[in-house]
Amino acid sequence: MMFTDLNAIRELESQVMQILLNENNLNEESTKQRIIEPILTILGWHIFGNELQREYNIDRGQRQEKADYVASIDHIPRLIIEAKALNEKLKESHARQVIGYGKFSDIRWCILTNGKNWNIYDAKGGREPKDCIVLEIEIQEGILPSNALKSISRDSVINGKLDKTAGESRFSSKLETNLSRIMQELRDETIKKAANRIYNRMKKDFPEITRNELKKNVASFLRINIASEKEPVFPMPPPEPSEYSIDYHFENKYSYGRPIFDELQKSIQKTLEGIRISSAKYYIAFRKKNIFAVVHSYQDHIDVLLRLPLGKKGSRINWGKDSGKNWGWSWVNTRLILNDKEDVDDELIDLIKESYALRRNL
Repeated sequence: MMFTDLNAIRELESQVMQILLNENNLNEESTKQRIIEPILTILGWHIFGNELQREYNIDRGQRQEKADYVASIDHIPRLIIEAKALNEKLKESHARQVIGYGKFSDIRWCILTNGKNWNIYDAKGGREPKDCIVLEIEIQEGILPSNALKSISRDSVINGKLDKTAGESRFSSKLETNLSRIMQELRDETIKKAANRIYNRMKKDFPEITRNELKKNVASFLRINIASEKEPVFPMPPPEPSEYSIDYHFENKYSYGRPIFDELQKSIQKTLEGIRISSAKYYIAFRKKNIFAVVHSYQDHIDVLLRLPLGKKGSRINWGKDSGKNWGWSWVNTRLILNDKEDVDDELIDLIKESYALRRNL
């Protein structure tokens, strides 16, 4: 069965969005029937017939396994899909599973989804999930599946748009990796040269100082972190005057996010100097000159909105060129979901520091 009537597709998409926004406890089978299969229909796949095979046999040598779906065109398998229950966290082990299915079955495009989050992998991209990831997409209010998941539509697979998307993703990833490596090398070289020159000028006046001590002082002065250094704690001034206090954002049913926010604020305070915090009706913002991080509170999590380099990857990142419009901020391109205090880790703080650096230079 394939929907060709535009109104029918829109009605189906509306039904899917209502389920995604209002239901949280669907098991895997219900998620497949009520979300994943309707979305595949919206994307043009014929889910009733030979085009979509359920419980597809995977021959892994000594054992047989089953993938939830394989989508074929003209009897040639093109996508392999592994489903999880709605809101089940997609883990690296899940990614390895579906990529392994793809490698054993010679199916290049591998999809891991819980109905809301859709991770698209290229089984030919490498050995690790981080090498294979093409896109990480989250369906949310204001972002419809027909737009967000267009790259895995039947038409996109046929006309090669998915291949083009994968190529662009690999280019961005390689560019970022090389740029990060070169920037680190340049930072290290700058510190070393500056320390040597200053040491030669100051050693007569300060004979007790060593090159390594001076190097650390130079790095601190230039605001370049050295991993071996203990980061100082910078006092954060009280929130700017507003009729909406921080407490306002975590009242009643939103109280769950307060410990997460407190941990986030404490971690930023340990990392960045001279940061101010402001609270408005719908958000909390961290800023120096410009806002670089925005917090929204929800009943079971908080969102942190950032600006990151194009193509930045991470297990919790949802980004896109139009993300800022969806969230009400023209500069935002990244959304991070924090479900508990443990999500405020070194990876998160590094991303916040990147957003701070980008916004500081505007």
